[in-house]
Amino acid sequence: MKVLHDSSGAILRRVLASLLTLAWLPLAIGIDMLARNTTPPPPQWRYTDVRQLDPIDIETPPQCDFIAAYARTYRADLEIRLDFLDSQSQTNCDLYLAMDWHPGGSFVLPVQAISPRAWDALFIIQANHKPIVIWPSGELAPLKPLILRDPQQDTWTIRLNRYLFSDSQHQATFIAWSTLPGQDLIADSIGPFALSASPPPPAPVALVFWDTLPAATPAQTLRRWDGAHTGPFGRRHGLRHLIEAASYYRIPIILTDLLQPTSLAGLDAIGGLKVVQGAYRQGMLILPTPAIGAPPITPWSYSLAQDSRTKFDFGASTVNFGAFSVSNLSPGQTYFFRYKGSPHIFQVNQTRLIPLPTSFLSSQPVDPQIDSTGDFTLSVKQALIISALSPDKTDVVILGESLPESPWGDRSIAFTALAYLANHPWIHVLNANDLQFFPAQKVAFEAVLPCADLWCTEASSIPIAPVDADWQAQLKATIETLEQTPVTSRTEALRTGLILTTALLSHPTTDTALQTLRGQYQGELGYLREALIWAWHPTDLQTCERDLDADHRPECILSSTTAFAIIDPQDGRLAHLSLIQSGRAIPIVASSAQLAVGLSDPSLWNPQNGLWADPGVIPGAVISPPLETPYQVAAMDSYCLTLTNPSNRVTKQYCLQPKGLTLELSGIFSNCNLWLPLVVSSEQRLTPHWVQRYYLSHIAPNHVVWAVLGQGFVEIKISQGDIEVTSFTDALPWLGQPEDPNRDYPAGHYLPFPLALLTIKDPTNLLLEIILH
Repeated sequence: MKVLHDSSGAILRRVLASLLTLAWLPLAIGIDMLARNTTPPPPQWRYTDVRQLDPIDIETPPQCDFIAAYARTYRADLEIRLDFLDSQSQTNCDLYLAMDWHPGGSFVLPVQAISPRAWDALFIIQANHKPIVIWPSGELAPLKPLILRDPQQDTWTIRLNRYLFSDSQHQATFIAWSTLPGQDLIADSIGPFALSASPPPPAPVALVFWDTLPAATPAQTLRRWDGAHTGPFGRRHGLRHLIEAASYYRIPIILTDLLQPTSLAGLDAIGGLKVVQGAYRQGMLILPTPAIGAPPITPWSYSLAQDSRTKFDFGASTVNFGAFSVSNLSPGQTYFFRYKGSPHIFQVNQTRLIPLPTSFLSSQPVDPQIDSTGDFTLSVKQALIISALSPDKTDVVILGESLPESPWGDRSIAFTALAYLANHPWIHVLNANDLQFFPAQKVAFEAVLPCADLWCTEASSIPIAPVDADWQAQLKATIETLEQTPVTSRTEALRTGLILTTALLSHPTTDTALQTLRGQYQGELGYLREALIWAWHPTDLQTCERDLDADHRPECILSSTTAFAIIDPQDGRLAHLSLIQSGRAIPIVASSAQLAVGLSDPSLWNPQNGLWADPGVIPGAVISPPLETPYQVAAMDSYCLTLTNPSNRVTKQYCLQPKGLTLELSGIFSNCNLWLPLVVSSEQRLTPHWVQRYYLSHIAPNHVVWAVLGQGFVEIKISQGDIEVTSFTDALPWLGQPEDPNRDYPAGHYLPFPLALLTIKDPTNLLLEIILH
């Protein structure tokens, strides 16, 4: 009985197991079907899948002009892809694809052509009919290929089950023909190309951009980073979108001037550093070291940029961008240069030169690279395939533009354009390693660069850098001052300000109106030079006999061992004030032209107005609107200067104090404002997290403190009335968000970094105190 019981139990267990298996079988089938239905799509086409490139046929309609053929197997599929020069719609040509995989077959085609190779299956894909496949006998084959057309990418893909053919599919060979819809006259052909063929050499292309992030004010920075209703098509536009598209598609882009110190300061202020640093570490951003300004100032602006890229954790680079003098180029370095010839990478001795796009500093209109849909223009696509087929392996296509007005900054266009490059693996976008090792033509300098500097600033049909005698004298004097004054903690801030202001006002441009406007503020260089010389050796001085700004009228200087002021007796303004604290000379008051020029409406520019030529510039501590008649020097004694205006009996008395300056106003200033622009420690913006160091405290209506952590704080008091304060810090809460066209931004949004503007209305019989603590 016991044995019989054990046997019955075993049988029972087997029956239960069988029932359980039958119960799970439908569920298992369902899981398998679900897995099949969720199979990921085939991977992106790779360079190793490219089998043949085809030259352009000028007489062939672009939508029927083959330029590339691919073939591969993936899992159970055989895929053939054909790239056309330019697709206009999903029904723009008929396609015939012959496949040969074993001996024998037919040479006959249903079009006006004979196949150069016997085929075993012919795919007929006509615009207005369902695709079919025929055997050499003319009979329909029981094959249903999947046809995928992508007009945006100019591609056709034919996919079918590879197990329907013999085991020799790796020896399969293909030929394709195209015709216009419904016609039998051949438009173009490509092939034969084998499934196992090696890929041809790719088309090298470099993507080069400049003016990548102008960042003088919060408004300009935000608009150029993530702006609304801007760019050539008035849509969402900015550097952020180009970087995100490059990171998404893994396409390296070259941002030639992003690491200039003021751009990095703006990038830090809007919270964009993480985006840039992330893309840079992934290898998607190539960031040369830029030198801003006319050729004479480039060695100094380049040095500042090197310091900035280190402080902001971007490491070293051997690639450089700027109007460098040819005599200052270094062996082992790579430089971008202005060049009108056929683009190649050149090598002169141990220096590599890379051409900039033809639109760089061009006063002539150039052909567009991208249309409003994000599609590359026909000329660009032609250049790419010509470069790929060129026997000269140093040929390269250079694309890119000035970013603010370029379609490349438009979000939808950037993603579409970079998707095209990513999805056409016969195009190779140069990366940082390629800039150093891509084949270069060895030439002599004069063969490619018959100029004194890399941007040919003196050889242009129109001046693109300052050329008049006054400007040249200012530049020469500035270089001499920089060479003669050492870098110390006491001189650093003023030295940095002199370099940045010189670079700003002299930077090459084809905008002649902007050049003329900048020229009205070249006197700022004279003020900064004199302040820097004082900071090096602080001394007592009281004089009104020096013409510092080359306007052929003398300015007044008041200086002590701790304070330095420049007053223009023409308009009575305080043009400059620097104070020494803890062994450092700190600029306190200066014209906003040291930070930005030309951001106002160009229709309002008037060079005849001198310092008021740009309505957006505050030219120092000044009465606005200015009095019609000039002031006269009434008295000058130890540390004090008294000015009077004979037409209205207005008096201004400036007096230096051990830690500051006082201004006493006597007389009636009806319907006038006293403007006081504070530029305290403007060099601090060249260090990370700089915006967190600036702090404003409005202690009382007539009492304001503007502090810079680690530098001290400036206390401003007036004897009567109220002080209105506007500063760039007012805009900080909005800078981490995309630009909103419906937001009413505060006035500080439009002031230069790191300016604070104090306004005193109707400053009649007033005592103003400026003290540095």
